Amino acid sequence: MYTYLKNYGKFKDSNPMMCAGYTDIENYKFMDIETLGLSNVPIILIGIASIKNNKITVKQYLQRDGLEEAAIIDAYLSNLDDDSIHVSYNGNSFDIPYIKNRADYFGINYNKHINYDLLYYTRKMYKNKLENCKLPTVESYICGFERFNDVPGQYIPSYYEDYVSRKNIGPLVPIVRHNRLDVKSLADFFLRIYNDVNF
Repeated sequence: MYTYLKNYGKFKDSNPMMCAGYTDIENYKFMDIETLGLSNVPIILIGIASIKNNKITVKQYLQRDGLEEAAIIDAYLSNLDDDSIHVSYNGNSFDIPYIKNRADYFGINYNKHINYDLLYYTRKMYKNKLENCKLPTVESYICGFERFNDVPGQYIPSYYEDYVSRKNIGPLVPIVRHNRLDVKSLADFFLRIYNDVNF
């Protein structure tokens, strides 16, 4: 499957999502990161979800004091093995290279894994039906799920900095909740796209 996905660009009428059923569902790692900015600043939270026995489990690795970035990257990588496959939203452009860059900064070995970037499929399959391609919009239209009182991503850095400076857990709660919703919805959306492509 790796060769097929790696050469996807050569096959105009091919769709890697058609191969998704040929690997164990437990190998899929639904992931999302929260950072202090768009480039070259610390990762503050990494969320990863996996499915086992028809149940979804979410793990989140948080910098508690702003000084644990290497530790949360290591903890995140402990969930991955050679068979792991990432599922992300804009992960090819943002999450995956961002983790790689920060891992390199700390001298942490980070091996590349296959990644299903669901933003690509959203644009290809649903763009004409959606107001925009933001994940909450996709959740509403495709998955029938509405978020309430969710913190917008652009506010996460200031919320986190407020948490660290004031030692007040209040601003941290919506960040953790936002990340958890992201990784859980990726699992649901991934299965829906797979069904739309294959059935």
